[in-house]
Amino acid sequence: MKSAPTDAHQAFTARQYALLLIDLGQAAQAGKALEGIHTEQLSAEAKIELLHTQCQAWLQQLSVPYDHALLDQLKSSLWEVLKAYEQANRSVEAGLLLLDATQIANLDGSFAEALGYVTRAIRIFEEEGLTELMGNAQLRKGTLLYTWAQQDNPQFFRAAVEAYQETLKVFTKQAAPSVFAEVHHHLGVIYTDMPTDSKKKSIWAGVANSSFLEALEYFTKSEFPYEYGMICNSYANAFTKFPQAVLTDNYEKALFYYQEALDVRTTAFPFERALTLLNYLEASWRVGNSNEEFNEVRFQDMLAKAEEVKTLIEDPEMIKAADQHLELLAELRLAVSK
Repeated sequence: MKSAPTDAHQAFTARQYALLLIDLGQAAQAGKALEGIHTEQLSAEAKIELLHTQCQAWLQQLSVPYDHALLDQLKSSLWEVLKAYEQANRSVEAGLLLLDATQIANLDGSFAEALGYVTRAIRIFEEEGLTELMGNAQLRKGTLLYTWAQQDNPQFFRAAVEAYQETLKVFTKQAAPSVFAEVHHHLGVIYTDMPTDSKKKSIWAGVANSSFLEALEYFTKSEFPYEYGMICNSYANAFTKFPQAVLTDNYEKALFYYQEALDVRTTAFPFERALTLLNYLEASWRVGNSNEEFNEVRFQDMLAKAEEVKTLIEDPEMIKAADQHLELLAELRLAVSK
C-alpha cells in the first residue's frame, strides 16, 4: 500500500488486505487498514466497494450491549451500498446485503423493516436457485420472527418455527451440523416460550428438551465454550418455565445448567456472566430445601453471586436487580437469626 503508484492501486490493495483481516476475525485492524485512503479520484463503484468492506468490518465488531450509534451508521451505509447494487442489477449481492440489513434492523428493533428485507432476500435466492443462501435467509427470518414475538407479539412464534423448519430442510445434521445445532437452540427457546394451553405444556416441554440436547450434542463445553454457555443459560431458563414434575425439581436442574454456563462465562465476558448470575439468583429463591431448614451454603452462594454482579458491569438495571437480591438476603438473615 505504501508503494502504490496511484490512489486507485492503494485503495484496491487496502480493500483486499481488509477483507483478509475480516476473514481472520481482526475487524478492528481491517477498519484501520481502510482509514486514510484517498477516495477523491476513485470511481463511484470503487467507493461503494470500500464502503461495503467497511460495513463488513463494522458488522463483525457488533457485540452485546449493542452500540446504537454504530447500528445507525451501519444501516445508512448498507442502504447506500444496496441502492448501488440494485441499480447495477447485481441481484445476488443485493440479496446478501439484504440479509445484513435484516440483522441490523432486527438488532435495532425495526422488525417490520427487517421482515421486508429478509422477504426480498428469500425471493431473490429462490429466483436464482441458490438453495443454501435461501436456507440462510430462512434462518435470519426465523430469528427475526422469534425476536419480534418476544416483544409482546406472540402471534409470530409459530411463523418463526415454520421458518426454522424450512432452514432444517437445507442445513441437515449431516450436511451442516453447526447450523443444525444453532437452529435447535432457537427452537428449544421457542417451544418453551410459545403460548399454549396447559394440557399441551408438558408436550412442548418435551420437544424443547430434545432440541436443547441436540444443540448441546454439537456445541460441547470443550470445543465451543462460548456457545455452550449460551445454550446452557437458555436451557436453564427453560427449566424455570417447564411444568413442575412430581419426582424432580426443575429449579435444581436450572441451577445445574446455570452453573455450567458460569463455568465458561468467565469475567472475560462480564455482561453475559452478570446476566447468568442474576438468572441463577432468581432460580435459587425457588429451589426446594429437602428438610425445609435454612440452607447456609445456598445463602452464602447467593450472597457471593449477587455481590459479584456489581463488580462486573455498570448497567443500572442489572445493578438494581443485584441490590434487590442483597436486600432480600439481608432480610432472610435477619429473620432466621431471631
